Amino acid sequence: MGRGAAVRNTSGRIISPSGGRVLKVFRNAISIASNSGINLFIQVGDNSFYEVCVKENQQINANQILAYFNVNKIVMFTVKNDAEFGDITFQLGGQNYTLKSQEKKVISTSKNNSSQEENEMEETKFTILGESLSGKTCYLLAMYSAMSEGINGYSIVAKDDRLDTELLESFEKLDDDSISNERFPGATDQTVTYLFNLNYAHKPIMPFKWIDYPARIMRDKTDEDYPKVAQNIRESSTLFICVDGNLLVGDNTARKIKNVKRKC
Repeated sequence: MGRGAAVRNTSGRIISPSGGRVLKVFRNAISIASNSGINLFIQVGDNSFYEVCVKENQQINANQILAYFNVNKIVMFTVKNDAEFGDITFQLGGQNYTLKSQEKKVISTSKNNSSQEENEMEETKFTILGESLSGKTCYLLAMYSAMSEGINGYSIVAKDDRLDTELLESFEKLDDDSISNERFPGATDQTVTYLFNLNYAHKPIMPFKWIDYPARIMRDKTDEDYPKVAQNIRESSTLFICVDGNLLVGDNTARKIKNVKRKC
């Protein structure tokens, strides 16, 4: 997500490090744009805030309390637009910690200079298929929310900051059971391609495409988009097949198998 720092916070509150504006408020994170041009993402472990003191687009001052949370949690401060800056220094507990600017490695995309392995990695595709409202988009949102926080050193980051915000906001809505069925995303009605990086220790190790198709294309092979879909399926490293959970209800295994064969 960018260069940053993490600290075990025993105060139970987040205080703004500078003046600026609140960009987004999530259940366990706040994104702010400082007056000096730094976009800072502040995240508290995996627990929700129990009180948020600011709202989106609110102007804030340095040392202003932003939120309260359970004490003794790891708080991460990440500079989302770190590529725009050189060395970045955090002051934590009265000490300065400097994060050096990272060297950018340029990999040639010329086939004459690239290995077969690099070309294959650049074209990695994951394709997800399923009937309408079978949960394709919900799966993507839940996966991205979990993997954007990181698991065992691995994380997934959208290549576009706007997509990152859109996916996290959509999952926040999906995760809010107080708004009933309105929290679920609508059916996919057109092909959508998402571009991500799989990172390890915050360094990209594999760019990949995640392609979501509307159900009608798989049902109607005369659709003008079907040849492209068929080609992408053949080229995909992995196929995700979503099955409507209603087809698997009950104890009659034969019935469930028949449901899947007939309705998927």
